Amino acid sequence: MLMFNNATENVVMSRPHRQPGKPHIFQPTQEQQSIIASVNQIDVINAGPGSGKTSTLIAIAGAPKYQGQTILALTHSARAEVTLRKRAKKAGIRHIQVATIHGFGYELITTNPAAFGYSKTPRPTDVKSVKALIKRKFRRAFKGTPLDDETERELFTVLKRSILRGTCIQADLDTLDFNRRMHAPTLQALQAQIVKSQQNHCRLAFSDMLHRPVEYFKNTPQALRNIGKRYHVLLVDEFQDLSSIQLKLIELLATVIDKVVVVGDDAQTIYGFHGAQTGTLWNFAEKHQVQPRALSQSHRSTQEILDLANVVRRRLNVTPLTMTSTVHGKKPELILCPTKETQAQEVGQLLNRLTRTVKACQIAVLAREKLSLRDLHKSLESKGIKTVLGSEETLKHICDGLEAFLRVFARGKKAPMEAVDTVLHICGLTPHSRNQDAIRHLKASKKKHLYLIKKLKAAQQARSIEAQLSLIQDVLVHYQHQDRHLIVPVITQLMPMVRGQTCKQAIQEIQRYRSEHMNSVALQTIHSAKGLEYEVVIVIDMVDGHFPHCWAHSVAAQEEERRLLYVAITRAKRELFLLSPPYQSYNPKTRQPLTLTQRCPFLEAEFEQQCVKKTV
Repeated sequence: MLMFNNATENVVMSRPHRQPGKPHIFQPTQEQQSIIASVNQIDVINAGPGSGKTSTLIAIAGAPKYQGQTILALTHSARAEVTLRKRAKKAGIRHIQVATIHGFGYELITTNPAAFGYSKTPRPTDVKSVKALIKRKFRRAFKGTPLDDETERELFTVLKRSILRGTCIQADLDTLDFNRRMHAPTLQALQAQIVKSQQNHCRLAFSDMLHRPVEYFKNTPQALRNIGKRYHVLLVDEFQDLSSIQLKLIELLATVIDKVVVVGDDAQTIYGFHGAQTGTLWNFAEKHQVQPRALSQSHRSTQEILDLANVVRRRLNVTPLTMTSTVHGKKPELILCPTKETQAQEVGQLLNRLTRTVKACQIAVLAREKLSLRDLHKSLESKGIKTVLGSEETLKHICDGLEAFLRVFARGKKAPMEAVDTVLHICGLTPHSRNQDAIRHLKASKKKHLYLIKKLKAAQQARSIEAQLSLIQDVLVHYQHQDRHLIVPVITQLMPMVRGQTCKQAIQEIQRYRSEHMNSVALQTIHSAKGLEYEVVIVIDMVDGHFPHCWAHSVAAQEEERRLLYVAITRAKRELFLLSPPYQSYNPKTRQPLTLTQRCPFLEAEFEQQCVKKTV
């Protein structure tokens, strides 16, 4: 339960590390107290990693002055939504609605479909089918038009971005040369045609979940004012990750809601491929003529880790912020490895030593690319070190999905389409639902999933658990699922365990596998680790071409790679290890040993000074 003392506004919160029967007293820092007590209509909070931004938002929502008022809390990611909802529930705050920004837009549309041009409640369309539709329409529209490969690729990207992300076609074309800008009318007509087609079939693209509410509120001011009457406080988390269309919706809501608090950190803008732009937080503050408030005291990392993070941050073109901590520990270690094989051996030795004093689930190995993690996973598993690709949450989702599939499959011919539904859910191809509407929808789209249904029938005839798990592997590869690199290794390891067993025995094996691997070292990309924290973090492949990535040629791309490094460093609470294996040990031109900056542009002199350097 979270409560306030009117005199001190201390917060009584339940925390995992408190002694039984003794509630932990959350004492807001001076920075947090000034934010909680603020009477400004709009507050912009520049919150560093681990600075207690979620605690601050919960404290604002639970403040006595907002009791009885309805609070709307919006987040960019589903993970942040779950965290915020759990914290609000634990604090006993019931007058708050927590949702992702897209989820909020979808709720607006489904509550009143007619207002948004739909004859009935629209169904979300999966991205893959929308991309296929865009490709067909694009080729038909430009058939006979002489376009070189590069022009065709860039025009298609502009059209795809406008539909999937809600970006402005004209704004994207303005960045191209004059000859390509001449195709703007064709692209705009194509966009309108595709959007209209989706609307006529009551299909809702991911971008339309926000694009339609924004257009509706612009054209119907009274509807926007009704939102202002419904909600009195707006809290926005992860503000730096917002795309342009998400930002437009927040801007509209800010004009009618009495109190607005946005929280973010420009140094953690790492989703440029989703439309996030640097400077979002600062630009919002300038537009509304407010001075950003800082949360600079970290409750996560030691000062030694923050010293290194501050070095990286000073090289970024972001809002200035120097993170501090009252906790001290070891300096980060920079380990120079001669080869990738040596790096894998060094990681294995580190894990063997660290797991004696730290729980394996509190250790993470982070990399820029998925391929680096797959190679390392095989190497560590061969040495008997248990690891999991992704987080514990990912492993739980995979195992739960596999169990559900086996249970459905065991029912035989009575639920074939439910088996299809479950497989699609595991593969992330459609929302999982057992209601009849979902089943009818799957039956209506048999042509689309003929490959899957054919595989299901073959597995059903074989009546072996191994064949059923093999089915899911094939489907993942066939549909080119983005997380297949996480799921396929789990199934590969389960195959010999379930061979020749009954469905019940196989489910028990999956449950045993999950319990054994729940306390495993997490192997994650830096993007997927954002928002998480670990006692120990090991960052691998810090070498030019891997991290920073070989595709990061422009200044903006290099800047985002450096922000990615900042995020990786600030996941660590107590210890941090950075491993750098070069492609080659010598400069091919001079035949001299590579310098640190030639190994990796991030390893500058100031960076090196904050680390303990070790050569393997």
